[in-house]
Amino acid sequence: MSNGAASDRSAPTRPYTGTVISPQTFSERYPFPLDGFQLRAIEALHEGRSVLVAAPTGSGKTVVAEFAVERAIAAGRKCFYTTPLKALSNQKFGDLVASYGPHRVGLLTGDNTINGEAPIVVMTTEVLRNMLYERSDTLDGLQWVVMDEVHYLQDPYRGAVWEEVLIHLPRSVGVVCLSATISNAEEFGEWIRTLRGETSVVIEEKRPVPLEHHYLIGRRLHPMHVEQDGVLLPNPYVVSLDQQEMRVRPGTRRGRAPTRDRGREGHHGVYAPRREEVVEVLAREGMLPAIYFVFSRAGCDKSVRWLRQAGVRLTTNEEAERIRERAESRASWIDEADLVALGFAEFLDGLEAGVAAHHAGMIPVFKETVEELFEAGLVKVHAAHGSSGTTRDRPARTRRGCVPTPGAVRTGGGARRHPYVRPHVIVPPLVQHGGQPGPELHPGPSPRALERFVRAVPGRPWRRGARRRSRAGSVRARGLPAEPAVRPR
Repeated sequence: MSNGAASDRSAPTRPYTGTVISPQTFSERYPFPLDGFQLRAIEALHEGRSVLVAAPTGSGKTVVAEFAVERAIAAGRKCFYTTPLKALSNQKFGDLVASYGPHRVGLLTGDNTINGEAPIVVMTTEVLRNMLYERSDTLDGLQWVVMDEVHYLQDPYRGAVWEEVLIHLPRSVGVVCLSATISNAEEFGEWIRTLRGETSVVIEEKRPVPLEHHYLIGRRLHPMHVEQDGVLLPNPYVVSLDQQEMRVRPGTRRGRAPTRDRGREGHHGVYAPRREEVVEVLAREGMLPAIYFVFSRAGCDKSVRWLRQAGVRLTTNEEAERIRERAESRASWIDEADLVALGFAEFLDGLEAGVAAHHAGMIPVFKETVEELFEAGLVKVHAAHGSSGTTRDRPARTRRGCVPTPGAVRTGGGARRHPYVRPHVIVPPLVQHGGQPGPELHPGPSPRALERFVRAVPGRPWRRGARRRSRAGSVRARGLPAEPAVRPR
């Protein structure tokens, strides 16, 4: 496995020395040689240029951000690390605290305000945008801004925030833009160069951790695509599956389903497995822990409830005891009456069984508990809202992590949006949702089980050759064009 895969982790956790370092000295801190694209990006930062790094997930983009942090600290200046999600901000905050100490790192999100005047501050991008409009004194001394997941420019509701930050940041502030899913990085980099001045575009195509994509049809997994003469095509076996592989659920009329699962059977009574059956298959194949994407908050909660009603339990007695201790410790400051009102008993029941929801509608302490337990490997199935689970680093670094995706995968921020209608950045959904690799300590393929197409009759999704190649090809695509809405003159 490429050494770069390990570099997506935080810098080695040791006290910060404050020593001014060169790119070479910085590289020597790591127990592995840095990859070429990392060295090129670090050299650009050393020379004072902004950078756009387009590299696959798991290849080591975070190392570039860490060098920007080091440069700011060594100069006695500040570095802001922006992320699109509170969960990702919380995790990045923990990583940086482990490396630099709590006195040097702050956190600013809608849920938490910790040490906001520290030299290193992790925040959601909206917080930085608001600072710019308010001309906050916290901006004094700012030298570098890391914009992680800069492809969030695609979002039709939030994407403008990233543009506003890039436009309104003082020209004296350098930016480090990181993304795994922008294909026209050169063009996008030119736009940033127009805004920010000298900017280096660093591109890496090699994926250090291979991904496998599958259909889950009934109770069997099938490879999503095959390569013939260098062309990526749908698996012909999947296309020509016999109707016996797509059985109708016993006890129901053809094309009809019980009330709870209405809509779970697609055209001509195609059988889509229940959630508990999905989990059973993943457990049987050794593909847990897993992130189960559900594109509504209510759907996340219902998924956990249905799994528990079906008797799903994925933890040992010892694990359940550890989960209870951590969860009760986290919630110990909340009054008993409030815990009852918040449904803590049901929440804890799911946690002890190894299943949990995670979405923006949960109170912060519940969300943080799920994040902590999932990172520890105690929560085995994490039902995540589409916008809350896609970019968490550690939860996706499971040994054999899987991403079952029920229902339509949203394209460009909306389920019905045509992929070429203008969001700012368009990201193939399979690349974005299936892009998180396995961990450095457990080399090997990192499978992704996609339930998305189970509802359709074999062949129907591939009726037209263009769509056939488009859908099968999207899983290996680097991304689709980034098209900023604002083009400065």
